[in-house]
Amino acid sequence: MDTNNFLKALQFSLKWEVGIDKKTGKLREDGGYTDDPTDRGGATKWGISEKAHPELAPIADLTFEKACDVYYKEYWQVYQNFLGFPVDLDTLPLDLAVVMFDTGVNLEPRRAYGFWRVSVDQKAKDLTKAMLGLRDKHYFDLVTLHSEQKKYYNGWVNRMNDLKKYVDVIKAEEA
Repeated sequence: MDTNNFLKALQFSLKWEVGIDKKTGKLREDGGYTDDPTDRGGATKWGISEKAHPELAPIADLTFEKACDVYYKEYWQVYQNFLGFPVDLDTLPLDLAVVMFDTGVNLEPRRAYGFWRVSVDQKAKDLTKAMLGLRDKHYFDLVTLHSEQKKYYNGWVNRMNDLKKYVDVIKAEEA
């Protein structure tokens, strides 16, 4: 896990998955542990859900180091294993890699890959912007179809707005 791009992507996603301690300004020491019965992911720590990773149960015991390993293998490297048109996030521009990674973390890698493929197939001039648009639409469609998910919508929108700002910063630094 020595790639600088991975660490930049992880830093962004963990802020949203775990939360920031208001006193220290650092990630919450409890890993943001939650067990909300209305959350489809179930018990979650460090942004890793027990439902998606039953092999890590009890998720309350998940260490930060193990969570980082999961993120690297299952949300950063995973796209290299997709058949037909594999993607190596280490070779993408940083803004696109961060969007792909965070979308995979928030919505699962298969959906992120699907957004990427649609953007590529439509020959989008800006793949990052196209993926962000598809993600915005997904959240809107989700709350339209599942009204019980509306309580998460503002958080999703805030995360997207923050991600868009982060992408703008990355693009400005690369220019």
